[in-house]
Amino acid sequence: FRVEQLAVDTRLRFFDAAAGERAAGGRIYDAHIAEIARQSGAGIVVTDNRSYFTALMKYGIRVVRPAELLNEL
Repeated sequence: FRVEQLAVDTRLRFFDAAAGERAAGGRIYDAHIAEIARQSGAGIVVTDNRSYFTALMKYGIRVVRPAELLNEL
């Protein structure tokens, strides 16, 4: 278990892209989490809002619901 954050040199680019896409509210929060997962090389994201994170699958990151992970364990 590791705590990660956006790399310093990518923060401005992330927020510029989010502003360009008019991301707001919870969408910016989810995009922030997804980008940190991608940058940090996460292998799996566990969320109740699976549809918000499916874009991570193209980077080889599994996106599962908590119940799915529990069944695997």
